[in-house]
Formats: sequence, structure tokens, C-alpha cells
Amino acid sequence: RFAAGDLLAAERLAQEQLRADRNDVGSLNLMARVALQRGEAAQGLGLLRRALRIRPFDHEATQLLANLEESRR
Repeated sequence: RFAAGDLLAAERLAQEQLRADRNDVGSLNLMARVALQRGEAAQGLGLLRRALRIRPFDHEATQLLANLEESRR
């Protein structure tokens, strides 16, 4: 859904998965992508930090965080 540009549906699916498993890093990353796409950098950053607390070396979260930091410069 995210790739198709349907942010609302992607967010709903991620939230549903997080209700089932609050530590699902993939869903946290997806929620972060949705937030960042909407221009909600603070929310995206919070979700990425949460994902990295669960899985400190998660490639996707690390890459998203690096991209976010680069765009702030």
C-alpha cells in the first residue's frame, strides 16, 4: 500500500500488526516512512528510535535515520 501511495491503508495495516506485536520492527519502520512522507519528522524520528531500541542494527531503520539526518543539514 505504501509503494502505491496509499498512506492511510499502509498506516492502518502497520497499526493492526503493531496491535498484534508491539515490537514488530517492520511495522514501526513503515509507520516511520508514512510519518516522514507526511512531513511529520518528529513522529518519524520517534518511531525509528523505538525500532532501533528493539533491533539496534536494523538496516532499514538505520538507513531511514541516516537519510533523515542528512536532510536536516
